[in-house]
Amino acid sequence: MSASRFDSAGDAFEQGYARLRAAEGGYVKNNLDRGGETYAGISRRWWPDWDGWRVVDSYKVLSHARHNLGAVLDLDITLRRKVRDFYRSYFWEPMGLDELPVQAAILAFDFAVNSGGDGIRLLQEALSDLTGEMLVLDGVLGPKTRSAVVGFCADRDQVETLVRYALDLRGNFYRAIVASDPDQERFLAGWLRRNQDLADYLGGVMEKRCENDE
Repeated sequence: MSASRFDSAGDAFEQGYARLRAAEGGYVKNNLDRGGETYAGISRRWWPDWDGWRVVDSYKVLSHARHNLGAVLDLDITLRRKVRDFYRSYFWEPMGLDELPVQAAILAFDFAVNSGGDGIRLLQEALSDLTGEMLVLDGVLGPKTRSAVVGFCADRDQVETLVRYALDLRGNFYRAIVASDPDQERFLAGWLRRNQDLADYLGGVMEKRCENDE
């Protein structure tokens, strides 16, 4: 993996959040989606008490906003702040991601948000397979997991290996969802595209890309 913006010091959360916010989009209400009504990736079904819903609901009663609700919501500065604070307070900080290399942190962050899965457990599973050191798959960033991630990522080539392998596991996670609930197949292409987009963003080139570059 070549030198990149991730090699310089900076606010890892801001990098991860900017990437996540662009990927999640704005206001969506799809009855076929398990999350139901969402804004910026925040599901009303799973997070009904998020205080941003009061802002969303306040616009629904305004005639000028109802027909272009998503665009109107995206302009609300207060709502933007609430979204950012939500992801920092409920995902980034509880997961302890400031303690990890930036690439690993963003990988775990995106998985936890988008997949409804445990981002730390994804890293634990990937590292257990790659190193043969069996980490406890408990989703907790304890000393052993932290040391394993930091040590493995000390080599830039290993960072690429971790990203690629973890995203393969994530792809399998998506396929398992579809296998258990065929109605979700309509979303599979988008999920896999997001997986590839994240691989590209982190510099983890998937196998198909490697073959094309040869």
